[in-house]
Amino acid sequence: MNMKRFFIAGFIVLSIALLSQSAVASQLLQAVLYPARITLDGEPLALPEGQPMLLYNEKAYVPLRYFSELAGIGVSFSGAENTIKLSRNADEHVSAVYDDILFTIHTAKKLYTEAEPISIWGSAEYIGEGSSIEVIGYSTLSGPRIIHANITDKEGFHIPFGFDDIGRPVALKKNKPMVWDLSTSINTYLYVKSGSNSGLDSFKEILMETGKINRLPAGQYTISALIRYELGWGEGNKEQQLTLDIEVR
Repeated sequence: MNMKRFFIAGFIVLSIALLSQSAVASQLLQAVLYPARITLDGEPLALPEGQPMLLYNEKAYVPLRYFSELAGIGVSFSGAENTIKLSRNADEHVSAVYDDILFTIHTAKKLYTEAEPISIWGSAEYIGEGSSIEVIGYSTLSGPRIIHANITDKEGFHIPFGFDDIGRPVALKKNKPMVWDLSTSINTYLYVKSGSNSGLDSFKEILMETGKINRLPAGQYTISALIRYELGWGEGNKEQQLTLDIEVR
């Protein structure tokens, strides 16, 4: 009798386990075949024929990883709309690698209005062996930096890069980019082009009072970023240049 009860109990446990596995398999099958739509910046996207999509705990994985790596986009799920939404939130940027350092210039976007402040910045991150590297940057009014910027308009007007030849050590770390604001180059460009004799600081105060600080008139502009540094004292300057185009309407 005890043996019979043992087999019955074992059969029940085995049956429950098989049913559970079947239920999980069924849920996974439904997940792979999940009939959601995908949108990118509000526009619908069609999946390639036979491309499955995995949705588990309201988190989509395939093929969204491909899209996100391709375009740098965010993913969210709307259960009410039965829709997976992708949004492109990444800034516009141009990058290059020199001496195991990833240099990048960024702009919040490439199309601005005259009323919008323009946001541009540069970053440098060490990506080589070890955790950090020390290079020599050149002093400006805001301190030592290795990325400098100027603005060129469609008529070709621009001002030279400005910095002192006084070197200062700059420590660049892995997984922690050092960032420099380049937006001040906009106000310097406006100051020189205006021909004002009031002094740069006074001119910036006027821009601030009139709501025109870090803003450009309508037109097409090129942001030029000069990368200038030494790998060690007395080893000689290294210079590279990156450019990024923006438009103001």
